[in-house]
Order: sequence, then C-alpha cells, then structure tokens
Amino acid sequence: MSPTVFRAGGLRFYFFSREESRLHIHVSGHAGEAKFWIEPRIEPARNFGLAEAELTAAWKLIEEHENDIRKAWRRHFCIFRAKVATDSDAKLPLIPNQTCQSFRRKVATHSEPNLPV
Repeated sequence: MSPTVFRAGGLRFYFFSREESRLHIHVSGHAGEAKFWIEPRIEPARNFGLAEAELTAAWKLIEEHENDIRKAWRRHFCIFRAKVATDSDAKLPLIPNQTCQSFRRKVATHSEPNLPV
C-alpha cells in the first residue's frame, strides 16, 4: 500500500506502508523517484532519476507541506507522541494498523487525553 499524501507540480508524494520508522516521504516524477528524510531535517535520502529541477521543486514542496506530511504520517502509521515536561516530543514506536484502535484507547486512558492522531 502506498497512500498518496498530496500531488503538486507534476509530482506525487507518498508513503510505503511497510518501511522503516524514520519519518520520510517518497516522491515520484516524470522520469524517476526520490526519497526525502523529514527527520531530523528535510533532506534527500536517495534519488533514482529525478532531474535536478524536479528534486529541487520536490524539496521546496516538502518544506511547504511539512506539517501536513507529519500529520499524515502519524495518521497512517498510527504514531503517537507524548508531551514531556521539557516541551520536546518523546517518540513511541510504530504500531501495526490492527492494533491502532486498542493502542489509542490504552494511551488515552494512561496519559494526556488529547494526543495528536
């Protein structure tokens, strides 16, 4: 499964459902595709045939849509972040889709009730 997060400038931005847990997004263009890390900072991870202009355009679009990408990632992969006193995020592991609902209930009853979903 490869859900599309958004399309812009002739590019498709999407996730692969069965991949590593580090926040990233894939981009598909006319002549190739690329993978960009979102964390710890936005940067290209790999490029498989995207022209320099497409790669630059993709990078700019990812920066513009960073918040939407992060929300879509959390929603799709069922990631939850618990707020800690220092105002930084504590990261919890990826949760398989079949356990998302029970995990949400468990987290909601044992921590802050308004975790981002």
